[in-house]
Amino acid sequence: MKKIVFTLILLSQVSLTLFGQITTIPAGGIEVIGSAPMAEFKLNISSGTAEAKKVEVEGQPFKTAVQLSTLSTPRNMWDIQYSTGSKISVVQNDQMLLTFYARMVSTKDEIGLGTIMCVVEKAGPDYDKSLYRAVNLDTEWKQYFIPFKMGASYLAGGANLNIPIGTSKQQVIEIAEIQLYNYKKTLQESDLPKTEYT
Repeated sequence: MKKIVFTLILLSQVSLTLFGQITTIPAGGIEVIGSAPMAEFKLNISSGTAEAKKVEVEGQPFKTAVQLSTLSTPRNMWDIQYSTGSKISVVQNDQMLLTFYARMVSTKDEIGLGTIMCVVEKAGPDYDKSLYRAVNLDTEWKQYFIPFKMGASYLAGGANLNIPIGTSKQQVIEIAEIQLYNYKKTLQESDLPKTEYT
């Protein structure tokens, strides 16, 4: 994977807040990573150590989540990532929406927040990215919405959704209900819910 300038992560050390009137997922989106995507994700490790396990959840609109633990620091953040591939083809400039619930359980980071990356990229060199976004997590469950446009066209399996968790500090986060929708050209970003930096 190409080296990404680390300042992108540093610039993201702010909380996320949902703005505007749209707080629900519009109908008409095509499920890019399947109808039961949580079962398709795998934890990929190329340096450092980490583990993933299913946990029960109470008081949320879902009953289970996946707990991801970074047990030792990898060489690069993307050396530990939770990943799945696209199940259908996508076309350049298709309007996409990534959504998920997440929270931080514990962290050794001084700012007291967990950090994940949200990456949609080509499934091989040069790993061209349509989405590269850092998200900070606190201890409360929140639903996150990230609209973006595809940077290129890919056949089924030609793009990956990766969630790197290998920060410079050990952490435990939980994530649930991950889905990636394709609205093609039927909706614009302004029509979709969006979690903004503040």
